[in-house]
Amino acid sequence: MKRFSAFLLCIVMIVGLMVVGCGSNKPAQSAQGDVAADMKAIKDRGVLKVGVKVDVPKFGFKDPQTNKIDGLEIDIARAVAKKILGRLNLSWLS
Repeated sequence: MKRFSAFLLCIVMIVGLMVVGCGSNKPAQSAQGDVAADMKAIKDRGVLKVGVKVDVPKFGFKDPQTNKIDGLEIDIARAVAKKILGRLNLSWLS
């Protein structure tokens, strides 16, 4: 019975991947225009605003002793801001 269940699960996954793969490769024009407009607005503003929870250790955590915010989500936000703006400008909101 376990083999049959595993086989059935594999078939369902393969069919699911085939259905997903049948989509269009080209993004819709309106979506592409929105992304370009958003990128322009971010660059014009000079600030990338990112909201991150700071109560999840390893992802976003504010050390109560040093008040330093660190974690994976913080690192990703820093990398994206640096890539888009060419420099890093961080400000913490409470």
